[in-house]
Amino acid sequence: MDDAESGSLNHLVDLLERCLTLNPDKRLKPSDALRHPFFTESANHKSLTR
Repeated sequence: MDDAESGSLNHLVDLLERCLTLNPDKRLKPSDALRHPFFTESANHKSLTR
């Protein structure tokens, strides 16, 4: 796994953790999720799948 793939995977884990937060006040809102680095930075890197 190269650095770009590792970074994308870390962003994905962070996004999922924030989306699945039990406390609704702390949970990531859909509009904020779309601005998460997983989506904004992944467009500049290779896909996680080969």
